[in-house]
Amino acid sequence: MGGDYDHPEAVRISGIAMVSIPVTDLERATEFYEEVLNLTVLDREADWTILACGLQRLVLKRSDRGGGDQGLYLSTPSIYDVQKRLADMPVEILQPPMRGKDGLVSVIMDDDGNIIHIIETIQNV
Repeated sequence: MGGDYDHPEAVRISGIAMVSIPVTDLERATEFYEEVLNLTVLDREADWTILACGLQRLVLKRSDRGGGDQGLYLSTPSIYDVQKRLADMPVEILQPPMRGKDGLVSVIMDDDGNIIHIIETIQNV
């Protein structure tokens, strides 16, 4: 596969553009990510919603099943401010902020059982 491409340095992945999360109830999930996590809805159709998450996009996709660890790590400049906000919201906190190798990490669960890691990276700690 491939060929003789003379400029391999020009072919470079520069970041993550979108991540999708399976949800069983799109309306409820959209409300959770919009109201609880304070993300902004950019577009929606019958089977998906696109939310702004910094410069990246989070896509909620209607599915027959959701739940589990999708590998979603959201960043924040202040994990304690997020934790204070979440304490007043209908959200299950699986792990309060704890210091890990990459910084302070908290873990929550959305209404579909999707695990969401929230991290204050080491530069901010």
